[in-house]
Amino acid sequence: QSSLGKIIAVELNAKEHFVTLYPNPSNQYVRLMSNQDFTSATQVQLYNSNGVLVKTILVEENIEELNINLRDFAVGSYTVKTIIGNQVYINRFVKMEE
Repeated sequence: QSSLGKIIAVELNAKEHFVTLYPNPSNQYVRLMSNQDFTSATQVQLYNSNGVLVKTILVEENIEELNINLRDFAVGSYTVKTIIGNQVYINRFVKMEE
């Protein structure tokens, strides 16, 4: 017999956002996806390895995923800051040579 008692219920907060990025590494594009649509309240900022902002994307409509073309990006590491409303999500990727 356990002295911890019984677990009656476990509640999961399904409204909690998460943002994923793939493929990583990549040489052509990366795709941002979330468990909820990106809305017009979404802004995506990409920073190079020196912390310099190299691109800002403003989402203008509700979308399920966001493709980011890497053609004009130099080879190296990047940080993606996704702002959805008042929530901030950080992802990183590596741009490889083509």
